[in-house]
Amino acid sequence: MHLGHAVPILMLRRFQQMGCKIQFVVGDFTARIGDPTGRMTARPILTEEQIQENMKSYFEQAGLILDLRNPGVETYYNSEWLSKMTMREWLPLLQRISASQVFQREDFQRRLKGGGSISMAELMYALFMAYDSVVLKPDVEVGGIDQFLNLYWCREMMRLEGLKSEIFVVTNLLAGTSGGIDSEGRIVKMSKSLRNYISIKEEPSEMYGKVMSIPDEVMWIWFRELTEISSSELKELKSRVQSGDVHPMEAKRMLARVIVGTFNHYDKGIISEAERRFNQKFGKQKQLVPGDIETVTAPSGSKLIDVLSEATGESKSSLRRMLTSSEKGGIRILRGDNYSPLTMDDLNSQITGDEIIIRVGKRRYYKINHNS
Repeated sequence: MHLGHAVPILMLRRFQQMGCKIQFVVGDFTARIGDPTGRMTARPILTEEQIQENMKSYFEQAGLILDLRNPGVETYYNSEWLSKMTMREWLPLLQRISASQVFQREDFQRRLKGGGSISMAELMYALFMAYDSVVLKPDVEVGGIDQFLNLYWCREMMRLEGLKSEIFVVTNLLAGTSGGIDSEGRIVKMSKSLRNYISIKEEPSEMYGKVMSIPDEVMWIWFRELTEISSSELKELKSRVQSGDVHPMEAKRMLARVIVGTFNHYDKGIISEAERRFNQKFGKQKQLVPGDIETVTAPSGSKLIDVLSEATGESKSSLRRMLTSSEKGGIRILRGDNYSPLTMDDLNSQITGDEIIIRVGKRRYYKINHNS
């Protein structure tokens, strides 16, 4: 999960704090189809092994937000009921649902107009998801705004089965870390495919640093979606930043502390250590060589590009691209009292002589020694 996935689960936590019974459902059966929402092509078909691999840590991650040990929380995989349903059970439901109504979805229409196709399985996705509500009979269902049409079918399926239709609460999609704008002038949502995300299991100092690097306009969206700040408090904070009473960096520090705390059980020690490490690298305590720098020992004569590729996990082609990429922070080498851009010749050179200090991107530091 990334921070965007966490937004509706944070909403669930508020319901939990108010004493509501929580039913947390993992869609392992519906994952066999893949949610078609907003897509111009079908998702790749996953094997049972891939689905299980993807799902195995889901409850562990959700447990960073919800108290899953609380007796008021029930956890389910929707294969528990969907895998057991027969056509005899499905047919009476399908006969009461208009296919034309299902086709009216804007994302389906857009795909068809673009020359794409829609599988029958994709048409059924919302109905499979809706049957979860028939089985569990919730009063309220929580999901992202992108799930609005799927949630509509949850209500409709409950009505067709003679049940009281649930209420659904939808949350906004979270802006990505880059603050990029799409063709329609909207801030691009957080997405793994766009690599503009922060994992909720990110190492705390990395999480803190990544929050500190977001644009100011994204900061206000994250305050609203990821914290408990009230609308009036947020309005006041934004006003004080605009008037100069509070520096934007201090407001962002507050946000970073809250986000790190949210996914680390509000452990003050973890929050303080994450902030200390950030300050050591980028704040008033900034040092040219951070205390937690990773030391790499390489055989004399090794090429720097080979050593960096192994140490960072980046491919050689990716490292070459980073040389000219200011967006990712590039690759820099410590020369004297400053870090200067690494050249292609430097990258392809052999390691000899004294140790060298390399900064990859904005937060990764390596001390490279050679052995003779």
